[in-house]
Amino acid sequence: HPSVLAELSLTVGSIYTGLGERTLAREHLERAVELLEFEASSSKADERLALALIHLADATSGVDFDSAGRLGTRAYRLAAAIDPPSPEVAYTFRRSARFAFAADPDSGKIVKYKAIEILRGFPDKRSELADALQEAAYSGGDSAMSCQEEALRIRRELYGEVHTSIAGSLNDLAMIYDEREPGAGDSLMQKAIEIDRELFGPAHPTTLTLLNNYAWMKEERGDYEGAVPIFREVLAGRERAYPDERWKLAYPLHGLGVTLMNADRHDEAEDVLRRTVEVLLEDQGSVDGLANLIAISRTSLSKCLLAQGRLDESEQLVWLVLEDLSSRPDLKSTSEAAQAQLQAIARARSEAAIQ
Repeated sequence: HPSVLAELSLTVGSIYTGLGERTLAREHLERAVELLEFEASSSKADERLALALIHLADATSGVDFDSAGRLGTRAYRLAAAIDPPSPEVAYTFRRSARFAFAADPDSGKIVKYKAIEILRGFPDKRSELADALQEAAYSGGDSAMSCQEEALRIRRELYGEVHTSIAGSLNDLAMIYDEREPGAGDSLMQKAIEIDRELFGPAHPTTLTLLNNYAWMKEERGDYEGAVPIFREVLAGRERAYPDERWKLAYPLHGLGVTLMNADRHDEAEDVLRRTVEVLLEDQGSVDGLANLIAISRTSLSKCLLAQGRLDESEQLVWLVLEDLSSRPDLKSTSEAAQAQLQAIARARSEAAIQ
């Protein structure tokens, strides 16, 4: 039956998306969309079609973000017309914020809060509500802390104290606290790491991710000597955990490179940042979604070269970044950072000319 086949295609496509198998995901999700478009219009049919479209947008975003944006916009419009809204509508809103509103993050934030209000009406969807609050907090703003704190309260009610989602909430709150008062997030971050070490062990990828975040927290408050050994610990752990997925080394490598650069250890920093870009480019063809990290890493390398007075090399890297991001409105902040670096190079040239 077409509706059964559509549901199966949607489910299998969603699973493949979660596994990172984007080509297989698109194949099944395109089939689901095709079948669902022929169903008689009803709230339930539109709800399933919107879900299929938003999953297809997710699976498409790594290869064609413009198409993903159109799919996300269509999904949002379908979901917005459904009355009364369901948890599935809330999920579509949460995901469409990335695609349909890539060039308008303020509107995307409003859509995320709409999803939260929908989920508040479904007491059996408390876990999804916590996830939606966490996602809204990532958009920043004055309500970020209150959203994270509410997400943590809900998760404690659902799971107790020792659960990986509790560790995730503690991690997010630690970074907010530390940004407002350097050092204030340490105890929360250490508790988060302790939870995941107890659940998964010290070498598990989830534990290593929290350690990586802790190192960044130290770097951002200027504790470079404290951050370097943690980044090196994460790097060693990831080298053991991902021998065939070298791009995953880029996260601790980039953090280590930036930390060394800010500590004025430019020769070491340059070597590490070049290695960061190299491991990302090795896997660029087989892994979707690396464009942002490649751009950020190249911009960091450009800053390192600028600090050494190598203006031409620094500028070439920035133009490469801007060229790569020219068709990615979702990476606007990364593009703006590259443009700011270009201005810094121009200022350095003017100062050199005056001297």
